Amino acid sequence: MFSSSFLALALTLPGFHPAHSWDWLALPDNPNLVYVGRWDHSAPKSPWCEWQGSSVSMNFEGTGVGIGIDAGTQSNWYRVIIDHDILNSKKMEVSPGGMKKIILAHSLSSGQHHVRVVKETYFGSETTFFGFAGVGGAGISSPPPPPTRRIEFYGDSNLAGYSLEHEENKGQNELQGCEFTYAGITARRFNAEYHNISISGETISGINSKYDRMRYGVS
Repeated sequence: MFSSSFLALALTLPGFHPAHSWDWLALPDNPNLVYVGRWDHSAPKSPWCEWQGSSVSMNFEGTGVGIGIDAGTQSNWYRVIIDHDILNSKKMEVSPGGMKKIILAHSLSSGQHHVRVVKETYFGSETTFFGFAGVGGAGISSPPPPPTRRIEFYGDSNLAGYSLEHEENKGQNELQGCEFTYAGITARRFNAEYHNISISGETISGINSKYDRMRYGVS
């Protein structure tokens, strides 16, 4: 189970004192979690997404937070944003092979914080989310009011973030992303939730056959 495996991990990783167990959990069906993007919640304890820009976030009281996540059949990249600090956010790779328990932040100041995890890449199979866990404080708290604006983007390379992090148009997976594409930046500027339904090389005519899918490669 998520809780017992996370407890074992907490006793071995830096940033979590050996005397501590996890103080709280925020499982995927917690109503205070905020999901943005295309998520399948048919299994409430293990929702999944595939499109880039899909995210899960929460407000919480605590000094450390971790996540349980399954990247699917190949590595995917995710962006971790603590306390809305996008400029100091970190990009992480999660390899395939089942659920991974990953420390997202530790040694935070006491009090309220915010964590958001964004799927940066669209390739591969679906990402499955198993929940957050944390130490210190009371754990997950009420979410902020939802944005009044929602934007859905459709596109190809530029919006999908192909070679986003390389000026010579190299397309390795680790150079792709979406949070700093036109879609991500525009959504932040307008304080909007966004969906990013984009695939490199598809063009508008190509995306026309995929715009309504949960999995970009499966009709």
